[in-house]
Amino acid sequence: MEEFFNPSGTSLLVPSVQELAKHNLSKVPQRYIQPQQHEEIVVISKEVNGDLEIPVIDMHKLLSQEFGSSELDKFHLACKEWGFFQLINHGVSSSFLDKLKLEIEDFFNLPITQECPTYFHNSLFHLVEGLQIKKDGMWVPVIPLPNAFVVNVGDILEIITNGIYRSIEHRATVNSEKERVSIATFYSPRHDAVIGPWPSLITKQTPPQFKRIQTMEYFKNFFARKLEGKAYRDALRIEHHD
Repeated sequence: MEEFFNPSGTSLLVPSVQELAKHNLSKVPQRYIQPQQHEEIVVISKEVNGDLEIPVIDMHKLLSQEFGSSELDKFHLACKEWGFFQLINHGVSSSFLDKLKLEIEDFFNLPITQECPTYFHNSLFHLVEGLQIKKDGMWVPVIPLPNAFVVNVGDILEIITNGIYRSIEHRATVNSEKERVSIATFYSPRHDAVIGPWPSLITKQTPPQFKRIQTMEYFKNFFARKLEGKAYRDALRIEHHD
């Protein structure tokens, strides 16, 4: 069988979480611990109010003539101020999403070895918090909406928009009582494309904030670095001196 080659590079191999769970570990392995440089504020779910609720964008309104303009303004602010939003009425049926969740769960429940039996949980049909985003120096939980998509602007879009839209820190959290599975999908430029500020967004008043870099090089450098907040994005910034 021909070996698959990933031209974007590879990240470090890590043990399967299912394999780790079988050993009844008394503490979390060090490689899974992200050390805190300083004390951070974490907002608990019941403290989340209107000011700390992640924006919700309605795709149906966004495409409508009646509400499109106001929803577009809301969408713009969500990308500019938050870098995250939940998308509802996106047109993907709930039956399809339920089937997808079952398929994903069945995949992760496949035996890793012959001694590891398959099993089934229906916990995917219950919403479990598992994402926090950093807003104004605080870690804020994202309260999931049924069948909504959680959209992250990400570093590449921040670079393309020349810093207009924000890529913010986010992290997954664990739950000692409930199982959680997240289905993540990624959208990136072609491998032969160049990532950089969009030309029409560069003026004398708004000079380029980021260097241009080929997509292949971008991902190779990304996977070669230790994950430290937004250090990689910041390494691509251009310093301007008055």
